Amino acid sequence: MQGVIVELINALGHNKVITGDEVLRRYSRDFWPLLIMREQVLNEELPKPLAVIVPESVNDISLALRVINEGSDVVPVVIYGGGSSVTGASYGAGSIIIDMSKLNRVIDINTYDSLVTVEAGARLRDVETRLNEVGGYSLRHIPQSFNYATIGGLIATMSSGQYSTLYGNIEDMVINLEVVLPNGEITWLRSNNVPRASTGPSLKYLFIGSEGMLGIITKAVLRIVPLPTHTIYGAYRFNTLEQGVEALRELMVKRVVPAVARLYDEQEASIRFGVNKPLLIISFEGYYDDLVQALWRRADDVIRGGHGGEYAGGVSTSRIG
Repeated sequence: MQGVIVELINALGHNKVITGDEVLRRYSRDFWPLLIMREQVLNEELPKPLAVIVPESVNDISLALRVINEGSDVVPVVIYGGGSSVTGASYGAGSIIIDMSKLNRVIDINTYDSLVTVEAGARLRDVETRLNEVGGYSLRHIPQSFNYATIGGLIATMSSGQYSTLYGNIEDMVINLEVVLPNGEITWLRSNNVPRASTGPSLKYLFIGSEGMLGIITKAVLRIVPLPTHTIYGAYRFNTLEQGVEALRELMVKRVVPAVARLYDEQEASIRFGVNKPLLIISFEGYYDDLVQALWRRADDVIRGGHGGEYAGGVSTSRIG
């Protein structure tokens, strides 16, 4: 195994191939609770990766994979984005870690075509800030890992977010991907950035949710939307969880689609909100106040009139510009 590490250092340099124990220890876990418990509660020394590669370009990644493939040893490679996985996806014991954090540029924001092109190591929060600043745009993708997750990590794990009910999951936002294949070849999966095509299979679905098994995502072209100007939030209590489920089912079947819909059972509602009944948090948003109001009124009729929901309060907001 040490032979391939030496070859990587010779090819990329000591500044891009890190083997120091202190650094390797930082990459020995992600946010998987089991690993955190082993480290912080049981005081275990977690197995470390063999080395951490910190590429500064897609060519660095291509070169690293070629060197690893040419070696005589079979060495696993783990891609490290924000390290925010709670399932151990970034756990790299005995592997070579490729840390994507320096591939973090927002390359292009095309507001006319509603597209953003970013490098895979860009953090979601930073991309969202840039989009908000450029004419008030957004990915409208807000997972729990918003502050830590990288774009490549979101795609590789098929992320979902709080606004996915209306705007879709990450797979619905991906238009095109640049990837490095296991043999080091660099390729875009589509020749142009159109919303869809009917000529052959869509190769992006091989990499969305692939956890890095088939290659390394290095750039992504994603759909963006203008920030909504009108939003209504509200909450409803139910006597049973089943009433809440049926209310949401009717809304979705009849295409009264909220931006956010979070249904909590009695125990979770009590812990989070001090409410001793199942609780639905729901919001509608858009660009025309009358349409948002109409959707809210229809949803209110369904929730209260058809399924016994009790209105628990809410707020309406508008953004100018």
